[in-house]
Amino acid sequence: MEKKVMNDKSVAILIPEMTIEQYAAHVGVTERTVQGWIDKGYLLSVKIGKRRLVNVAGRTARCLEEADE
Repeated sequence: MEKKVMNDKSVAILIPEMTIEQYAAHVGVTERTVQGWIDKGYLLSVKIGKRRLVNVAGRTARCLEEADE
């Protein structure tokens, strides 16, 4: 799932996001595990309405930063 964000110059920026259920299935863990990672701050997420979405782009950026260390 991608969310379009409009910046001050009206250019759409795509932010890849997944529901907790989608992310859990993608990485092969339970939804409860993903929720625990969010609670501990291991995964970036955003709540939109009643849904919590995992910020996949943020996770990718963190992985790349950790790989450089």
